[in-house]
Amino acid sequence: MVKKLLFTAAAFGFAATLGVQRAEAAACAPVMTLNQFLTGGSADAGCELGDKRFDVQTYNGNVAANLVDVGFTIINADQYSVLFDPQGTEAKWTTPFIMTWSWQVLDPTQRIIQATDQMFAGAVGSNDVVEFCASPVNIPVCQIAMNTAGNQTRVFTSAGAQTLLNSAQYAGGTNGLVTIEQAVLQQTVAVPEPGSLMLLGSAFLGWGVALRRRVKARR
Repeated sequence: MVKKLLFTAAAFGFAATLGVQRAEAAACAPVMTLNQFLTGGSADAGCELGDKRFDVQTYNGNVAANLVDVGFTIINADQYSVLFDPQGTEAKWTTPFIMTWSWQVLDPTQRIIQATDQMFAGAVGSNDVVEFCASPVNIPVCQIAMNTAGNQTRVFTSAGAQTLLNSAQYAGGTNGLVTIEQAVLQQTVAVPEPGSLMLLGSAFLGWGVALRRRVKARR
């Protein structure tokens, strides 16, 4: 319940600042740190990766935010990913934490249709557990990923959203959590041309006038 409240609070906070972020977000570097998104650094308002904006809202892990790399990969125009990776070959999360982040597609002709989250523990077959949540609205859909049979992947699908809110809650385990990765897929959607919108508006206006005349005639 606490997890979902944090997720929802982050969602509302993100939505409330979208207008400000649109003007202030800079380009994403290939590798950044969580610290830049959380403490007034250069990406405190998020960063832009092509036609996408990425931001991190909350984080409380045992690895300091300035020691967690955030790496971006553009697979192609419609696929991209982010990797959260504690610095150093032996660095990993060892105690429970929650992290929330978001994607926003800035191109009005594009929508996010899928997100694939994966956890990587310190050793295959451990009992490390991560609960991933994703949502294009303020009510998240959550799935458990466990490491008892390997580093598990969880897939979230959407009918199409311009904003995707995400969270990962590490519950702890034997070998610790090494990385968290998310791949996102988007696609083009049909957007009515301005002329089509005007015709549609005229049709509704004409229908409203005709209905009003009909009501008056009955009186």
